[in-house]
Amino acid sequence: MLTIRKEQIKVFDELAMKQFIESMVIHVKKHFPEESKLMDDEQLKNHVRDVISTGKKYELVSERDICKYLNLSMHFGKDFDKNPENEWMITMLMDGSEPNPSIRINKLYKEALKRSEVK
Repeated sequence: MLTIRKEQIKVFDELAMKQFIESMVIHVKKHFPEESKLMDDEQLKNHVRDVISTGKKYELVSERDICKYLNLSMHFGKDFDKNPENEWMITMLMDGSEPNPSIRINKLYKEALKRSEVK
């Protein structure tokens, strides 16, 4: 029987995280070319890491949810969730009536797109 040690699992997790971060840097460069020009690759990677860390505060752990949160951060600014003008976004992210974080980020994303189109 094959046994995978915790150290081996950790290496797999680290590799998966590295690949995800790199894929998100490519995503940002493609979909946010103007905003991403302001950062070099290392700064973009750090931004993605920060988004992953902050996303955990809102229970966002799936790659899809993190990608949406990253998109919001590129459009509204890195710390958009700390900006008092974005109180509506924070309220949606922390909506206790919706236990599923994926549904919360989807609702927020749709609302943010709608509000962005109005401007």
